[in-house]
Amino acid sequence: MPEYSFCLRKKDSKVDNDKIFDKIISTGVTYYKYYAVMVNSEEKYYVSTFQECENIINQLKEKDSDNIDSISYIVKYETGLQGFTSVDTAVAELYVEKPKLPVYSPSTVAGSVVTGANISYALADLGGISFINPISGTITSRFGVLSSIRSSYHTGLDIGSSVGTPIAAAASGTVAFSGTKSAYGKLITIDHGNGVVTYYAHCSALYKSVGEVVEQGEIIAAVGMTGNTTGPHLHIEVRVNGVAYNPVDYFNY
Repeated sequence: MPEYSFCLRKKDSKVDNDKIFDKIISTGVTYYKYYAVMVNSEEKYYVSTFQECENIINQLKEKDSDNIDSISYIVKYETGLQGFTSVDTAVAELYVEKPKLPVYSPSTVAGSVVTGANISYALADLGGISFINPISGTITSRFGVLSSIRSSYHTGLDIGSSVGTPIAAAASGTVAFSGTKSAYGKLITIDHGNGVVTYYAHCSALYKSVGEVVEQGEIIAAVGMTGNTTGPHLHIEVRVNGVAYNPVDYFNY
């Protein structure tokens, strides 16, 4: 910032304001104001106006760029200028397309699946396998309950969610079944080894085929209301050697 000092001049002396102004400029430091567009707090592009920053971010929002939450901007005051980038160039280079889910192909479904009502309230040994929640939501039907819409005890846990919600694999494994199974509707199961298999039922779409290896957290299906159901939800089962165990003992619901 400029520094000021007080001084006196003669009463009748003439003052040339332009010369004074030029003198101040010649002895001062010039600062430039511009804007930096940032990705994860790292400066990527520079523009000269606030409106250009707004245009870049708004266009990325309209395109539903996958990285929009990591993009921001700051105002800069520097003694030197950076090279400016046009709005169109910044948008084109910053845009990240969201990953597309694979298309379900009915011709690839196969496999066998155990659907018996053999349940146990004991705590099964999963051999060190740990699960993550395949979706977030609220429990709408618990393990072991009877209902007018089913002929036996409930072999899994129902988690309410909207149709189309992505379903993630609870743990890594191999797809053992992918297709339609009577009351289960569209069903996909994953074999995690040690006799441990997870079921994901009533789906609206299945994204994996029998024999595919999936990683924990990978999207395998979408929530639906196919089969024997009164509303959209995910039916989760944990079976060990064909016996169904209470999923609440293994998931964080």
